[in-house]
Amino acid sequence: MKRGIYLFLFGVLVGIALGIWFAGFLEIDRCLDRGGRWDRGSATCDLTPVDGG
Repeated sequence: MKRGIYLFLFGVLVGIALGIWFAGFLEIDRCLDRGGRWDRGSATCDLTPVDGG
C-alpha cells in the first residue's frame, strides 16, 4: 500500500518537473518565432530591433 502511494507521488513530481522543463522550451520557441533573441543569462526574450548596417 505504501509503495503505491510513493510511486504515485514520484509520478506527480516527475510530471511537474517535465511540465516546467517543456514550458521553458515553448517560451524560447515563442520568442524566436516573434523574431527575438533569447538571452540565456537573464532568461528573457530580447525583441530589440537589430540595425542592419
